[in-house]
Amino acid sequence: MDIKTTLLKIAEQEGLIDCSTDDLKDGDSHGYLGDINIVNINGKTKNGEKTQLSVLIKCAATNEKLRENGIVGIYEREIRMYTSIFPAYYDFEKEKGIKIPFPLTPRCYGAFTNCNPEILILENLSTLGYQSWNKKLQMQDSHVRVALKEYGRYHALGFVIQDQNPTLFKKLTDNFDNSFEIFMKRGGMFYSFIQKIQLALNAIDSSSNVFRRYEEFLNGIEQKFTDVLAKDDKYNSILHGDSWCNNMMFKYNQENQPVDIRFIDFQLSRVGPPICDLAYFLYGCTSKEVLDNMNTYKAFYYENLSKHIKLLGSNPDSVYPPSAFEEQWKKYAKFGLMTSGLINFALLSEKHEVIDFNEVAAAGHNIGTAFDYEIANMKEFNIRMTRIIENFVANDLL
Repeated sequence: MDIKTTLLKIAEQEGLIDCSTDDLKDGDSHGYLGDINIVNINGKTKNGEKTQLSVLIKCAATNEKLRENGIVGIYEREIRMYTSIFPAYYDFEKEKGIKIPFPLTPRCYGAFTNCNPEILILENLSTLGYQSWNKKLQMQDSHVRVALKEYGRYHALGFVIQDQNPTLFKKLTDNFDNSFEIFMKRGGMFYSFIQKIQLALNAIDSSSNVFRRYEEFLNGIEQKFTDVLAKDDKYNSILHGDSWCNNMMFKYNQENQPVDIRFIDFQLSRVGPPICDLAYFLYGCTSKEVLDNMNTYKAFYYENLSKHIKLLGSNPDSVYPPSAFEEQWKKYAKFGLMTSGLINFALLSEKHEVIDFNEVAAAGHNIGTAFDYEIANMKEFNIRMTRIIENFVANDLL
């Protein structure tokens, strides 16, 4: 496809005339699994005023060795989210009279799977005032509440559509395989998650009860992780799937307080229990104060989820009762522990320490081995992981 021609057509559809684009460069930034370009399309309104449309172009990796690690499947999943599920969510909320229907993701201008590489053209959120999170910091109360409030809305939609229009939900999720599990195992990332939570054992006092409990938990961890990933539950929604802080962008008010959020990167979206999104986020990305008050944040999430379920016309006591939420927490919170090791390892990695996935794949290795390096911030890694593990033991969640 001719990307420049495509961009000019998009601009025309948005009401721009006499358009030109920036020169397209090779990846302004490299993600783990592809490239990201910011392109500005300059033009005029029909009134002759100069204007600009800024878009973000996500391109899947073109390295064939890397693509063999499951890249195509997860890009196709994200494209399906933007072209099928999110429009359905928007239409559903619009029909319900919601003033601003489904504003939780960037707008999608175009998506293409019949080309190599697969391409997504999205709204450039930074031009609207949204900012990426500083990955070195752990999230505090104000940001956590903004994220949990909107996760409540996001998960509520899945529950309500199942309740009110099960035919639509079945259509949206037909052949919707577990992209997280498939990619983890095909690309070798499963190995990386396991390795990092095993590494965390070294941080704990070997004479303590916490050490003993965690060592027992690690016994047979591969099967335990597989079981949590594979389990189907009566109360499922469509998950974000990769709900760490790198996939959130915040907007701030004049007092520099977060007032809005957009979720990005839906390559690992799947159907599953909402607890998996919550635990992945809360245990992987938040501060000691948040962990110490987990029940407060659980209640805040559920309150917002149930409020939105009611707003859309369903009964939370029927579609996702509080008893089911608590039961799921006991069963699936450990998913947050299982993923927290690799998440914190990645968040604490310095740029010069990170190994390029392309290099790993070109050498004939699976991409999971790309995390086989040491980090200078190991002391902080140990502090964070000890805190998380102690929280699980104290709350009898192992």
